[in-house]
Amino acid sequence: MSTLSGNSSDFVGPHTRPLVLHEVRCASDQLAYERAFVTEDDQNIDAAWQSVMNRCVDILPLFRDVDLRLSALRSARLLGLPSVAALRRNLVAYRLPPFELLRDWSYVVHLVMHCGGQCESIAPWALRQDRAPSVYYRFVRRVTGHTWSKLRQMECGRTKSLALQAWSPHLRELRHGSAE
Repeated sequence: MSTLSGNSSDFVGPHTRPLVLHEVRCASDQLAYERAFVTEDDQNIDAAWQSVMNRCVDILPLFRDVDLRLSALRSARLLGLPSVAALRRNLVAYRLPPFELLRDWSYVVHLVMHCGGQCESIAPWALRQDRAPSVYYRFVRRVTGHTWSKLRQMECGRTKSLALQAWSPHLRELRHGSAE
């Protein structure tokens, strides 16, 4: 386990705990990604998904509420980082997608897991959250290119696969010259 930053000057104040990402650098992760994209096998997709989730375990609680107003700056501050640039550097260092891409697809998978499996529309869920359903329907369409009705018909594994495909350029091995 290593701190996300690796540079203690990236953290603000003693009251915040360092952001920790769990980096898994083994051939089996890369193999799981490749298999997930090629075979669409649920087991491989789940393994690849879990590998990514393990690497960003501390940022995931920020995505719990599916708050579309959550900004990179607010997230950086909540994580104890001084700036969006520090958050961006850390996500790159750990081969994670840019903040907005990670947040948006995490939200979509969350919505599918909570609403899609029950063949429920987003409306009752959004209303229970005191939010406008139309915002979420447009959000899903913008992120995935699919309507909610089409997306909820897909299995959760297929939605995870779409997210992994969107994230795939960032999940590959570190490029030469990147921070480790």
